[in-house]
Amino acid sequence: MAVTIMASTVLLPFATLADNPVRVEVVKTKDGWQLLRGGKPYFIKGVGGDASRALLVQFGGNSFRVA
Repeated sequence: MAVTIMASTVLLPFATLADNPVRVEVVKTKDGWQLLRGGKPYFIKGVGGDASRALLVQFGGNSFRVA
């Protein structure tokens, strides 16, 4: 079983809706659930709010919450 989420504006690099979206899936594994981005495991290192996205990248972040 997989849950598919199309994400182009939430995950880095910062994309617009006109860019090519990257397929994001949540798949069941023998150990639980795994988030995949572009078919590869994805570990969220992110923030929320209106903080500087450039600062997020500078400190190794890869995701931000928009709402």
